[in-house]
Amino acid sequence: MGFFDGIENTRASFDASFIKHGVYWCKINRVKEDQNRAKVPFVAVEMTVVRVVQTEAGKQAHRVGEEVSALFMSNQDGYLARFKRFIANVMGVEVDKITSGACDIVVSAKQPLAGSIVEVEGKGRVSKKTGKDVTGTVFSRTVPKPEVEAYIAQAKAAEIKAHDAMTAAQTAK
Repeated sequence: MGFFDGIENTRASFDASFIKHGVYWCKINRVKEDQNRAKVPFVAVEMTVVRVVQTEAGKQAHRVGEEVSALFMSNQDGYLARFKRFIANVMGVEVDKITSGACDIVVSAKQPLAGSIVEVEGKGRVSKKTGKDVTGTVFSRTVPKPEVEAYIAQAKAAEIKAHDAMTAAQTAK
């Protein structure tokens, strides 16, 4: 029996962190339905941080390029309500328009939300069950394309300015 026997039947893991305190722009990579080792069904929103908008003093924050995820666990109170709000906010539709069929499409192979840039906030709260500090995830909105383009242009201009300053400093030596 070899060390890698059975790897063909094993799913690769997604190496990501849960959303930390702060506000981020994230690109949705995929929204998938799965179950954990205990066979508890969940939906995972797998994303990549593309902008750190705001951080909370004294709290660890994500970095641009970091893989993050948000889970909607079926064994947690309110998971359907939270998933419904996620879809409504990201798709820009009224919550009463969200159906089980729409949810099935979101997690399907079609992946209609993949590539969307969304604003995600990690908010601290105290768990009612455990009394521990936990971070809740709020999907505020899909960031409009003009806003994303304006941010990219601003970041590019800052990068060029920094490059020019570095070049001028090296030339002055």
